[in-house]
Amino acid sequence: MTTPRWRRATQLNNEAVALSRQGREAEALARLDEAINLNPSFAAAHANRAWVQSKLGHVDAALADCAAALQRDPASASAYCTRGAIHYRRGDIDSALNDFDHALRCNPNLSAAHLNRGQVFLARGQHDVALKEANEAVWNAPRCSDALMFRAQVLKATGDFPRAIADVHDANRFSPADPLPHVFLAELYMEQLQYQRAIAACDAALALDPARATAISCRAVARCYLGDAARALADAEEAARLDSTLEEPLQVRAAISLDRGDMPKALQQLDEAIRLAPDSAASYCTRSLVYQALGDNERALADCDRAIALTPNDPVPWNNRGFIQMKRGQYAAAVADYRRAIECGPKHPNAYKNLAWLLATCPEERIRNGTEALRQARRALDLSDWKQPAWHEILAAAYAESGDYGAATRWQTKAIELFGVAAPPLAEQRLAAYRAGRAWRE
Repeated sequence: MTTPRWRRATQLNNEAVALSRQGREAEALARLDEAINLNPSFAAAHANRAWVQSKLGHVDAALADCAAALQRDPASASAYCTRGAIHYRRGDIDSALNDFDHALRCNPNLSAAHLNRGQVFLARGQHDVALKEANEAVWNAPRCSDALMFRAQVLKATGDFPRAIADVHDANRFSPADPLPHVFLAELYMEQLQYQRAIAACDAALALDPARATAISCRAVARCYLGDAARALADAEEAARLDSTLEEPLQVRAAISLDRGDMPKALQQLDEAIRLAPDSAASYCTRSLVYQALGDNERALADCDRAIALTPNDPVPWNNRGFIQMKRGQYAAAVADYRRAIECGPKHPNAYKNLAWLLATCPEERIRNGTEALRQARRALDLSDWKQPAWHEILAAAYAESGDYGAATRWQTKAIELFGVAAPPLAEQRLAAYRAGRAWRE
């Protein structure tokens, strides 16, 4: 038979769980304190308070509640799960896995235990095992946005972006007030170079939380890639104001400084970004271009190598290294790096266009290949929706190398029309060369 105190404690515990799901941890903690005061032997309340304490960063209090819950109920799966998550955050992987395994022996259907166990394997790079755990987490809690978001992270790591995006959309549907799925969706679109969609996802996140620095920072990067320097810079400044630990705003400001030719300022900004995030491959990639522009090819290559060591399957550092090798006159090495970039990122257009330009215009005959240059140039333009006037010039150069000077003239003329008043001085010289039946050489 239950008592009024027991029933009230149960009610408070259930209210706390609902509040915690809404991110209202302080209110949840107050309810759980009251529940445990009413019923000190209430194991589930101790386990739930452990979880809330861990979310608030009160690690010692969380561990004490885990111990209290397990003392009262040795089969408390949620207490094992929370304790395992704390061990994981502390870097004690063996203890974390041991607790997650205990949790699943107590409750094989506990979604959180499968999710946390999967995080361990994802961190180890064991994507197949991580995906199996993610599928179990979603199977046992199909409306849980955390489970769906984790599976999306695993799918992203495996390169399965369509399914990752589908999972994030489901997470949005089940947690419509949570901005995090929108931010992660923006990151997925950024990986696929879909910058307008990334901006729309950031806007959706900011409609829910206008001060979400990560969303503003991501939007800054997307706008920078689209050439919208003014708004990119405004976003970067606002993101940095909200969270001075973010490196992306510095990267955006550095990219704009680089584009404007202010190399000392770009270098200073990237040095600071690397200080904030020493393992950020993106900062090393951009700094490599600054060093190259300054004529310091050794440091440029060292930064590319560092970025490749950090993210060996990212096409950007391979593409950058190919560009630097090309500028050094190491054309065969440049071709190899561009091919590796394409292998790592089949939908990354920059490597295709850079390879096409080198194959079409290289001063060394043994490197040139007009047929392949045409194929790579068209692939680059397909991936960029044929909106880049400079890339039309690359297609024109590829036609010239193939001996089709009529097509080369037409595409060079099209490029100049697209450039408008911004056409570079060499554009007309290239057009004159094609009309005279000469290929272009760098």
